[in-house]
Amino acid sequence: MNRDFKLSMRMTLKQGGFTLEVDTTSQTRVLGLYGPSGSGKTSWLESLAGLRRPDQGRISCGDAVWLDTDQGICLPPDKRGIGYVPQDGLLFPHWSIRQNLLAGVASPGESPFDEVCRVLELEELLDRRPDQVSGGQKQRVALGRALCIQPKLLLLDEPLSALDVALRNRVLTYLLRIRDYVEIPMVVVSHNPFELMTLCDEVIALGAGRVLDRGAPSVLFSQAAFFPYASQEGGLENLWQARVVECDPHGAKIRLGEEGRGASLRVNGFQGEINQRIRVGISSRELMIATEDVPHLSARNRIPGQIERLQQIGNETLVTLTLAPDLSAVVELTQEAVRDLQMAPGLEVFLLCKSTALVVWD
Repeated sequence: MNRDFKLSMRMTLKQGGFTLEVDTTSQTRVLGLYGPSGSGKTSWLESLAGLRRPDQGRISCGDAVWLDTDQGICLPPDKRGIGYVPQDGLLFPHWSIRQNLLAGVASPGESPFDEVCRVLELEELLDRRPDQVSGGQKQRVALGRALCIQPKLLLLDEPLSALDVALRNRVLTYLLRIRDYVEIPMVVVSHNPFELMTLCDEVIALGAGRVLDRGAPSVLFSQAAFFPYASQEGGLENLWQARVVECDPHGAKIRLGEEGRGASLRVNGFQGEINQRIRVGISSRELMIATEDVPHLSARNRIPGQIERLQQIGNETLVTLTLAPDLSAVVELTQEAVRDLQMAPGLEVFLLCKSTALVVWD
């Protein structure tokens, strides 16, 4: 990605009784927009795409000014260099997959068509029509079409919302490929915290047309104000990077952390390769805390850590543990358990994790 990339957004958009007000700048590689229905996520994205015209404001991407109401500037969508993927994909039903992918491409010979097809595994679908492919494949075609025009910015509006869980996880893998192998900055709209934790470097939380907070997704969704939504919508409030260090017919041993040098965990049922980089997730409700090491347990994964903070959420307590300088975990416990174990910030503890409760993305 261009190190000079900068997306500046200052705008007011009125729609009936709803008003979206934004004044923010981002230089992050993948920015997420999060919030409940009606919070303004899609309106924000459509304003970036040029599909809506704010009543007042200025939007710029790098040196290009897309909107400046004071100067009377409002570039149309096709002049902004944007790849836009709407919620339902919007493929042309009477065209082949190949034709859909090349829609909007001015010079097919200069398009990264072959590379896009390889990354998204679309080669075998090119001669089919949209009604001859699955929902997950349609979404990959929509992603491919947006990439084939070589956009300066990729906008994704709830890219996984129309898919069932199995297809969602499959397409999420392709989104990770795009993020890791295609150096194009992205803005992703989603109401699913786990999707944003998986994809994004930073998330902006919206509510009633206003920015409520912003930050790293793992930090944002561990806060008391947003945790209930993360728990209800995502179900995997802990997401860690890891590296495979051992494999056997029944599973793998992994080491946590961006460099894969942190605590070791056992993952059952995962067949990986040595040194393979993966992401592993687990719900806060599937984790336990012990105040001393207990070796003879069915939960085979035990990681030493320290309590960083405790936050009360209704009748439960959210306990944040520091496992390493760049690694933390969120555990949801009853207030009774916190009281009986005399938990407090600074207390040295052990995090207990069932190997069967871990979910792996490669």
